[in-house]
Amino acid sequence: LQAYATDATREEFVGRLTRDGLAAPFCYYCALVEGVYYEQERKLPAERYKVTVSYLFISGMLDIICLLQAIEKAHGMGLTPNLTVERVDSGYWYMLAKPKEVGEIFVKWLGDDF
Repeated sequence: LQAYATDATREEFVGRLTRDGLAAPFCYYCALVEGVYYEQERKLPAERYKVTVSYLFISGMLDIICLLQAIEKAHGMGLTPNLTVERVDSGYWYMLAKPKEVGEIFVKWLGDDF
């Protein structure tokens, strides 16, 4: 187990899920699968898809969920012209596994861009 996966963290997580359930966290995925936003999104002009502000994408290189290839594809299409990509040797929960490294990435990015 990762260092951040303590018994206290597990108890808090299980307690929250037991108390609140999965309805709210699941809403986005249900809406996506059911095509709730499709009619609205397909009417958006192409220029609305472009992210013109500074954009930091941190990739956990062991992450199997938020893949680096997805942002690279968007960048290759010209949708993220102000993209900064940083890589962390960790999985999906890289902020918990490598807090100092991730914090340093944010501070550097903020200093470079703002």
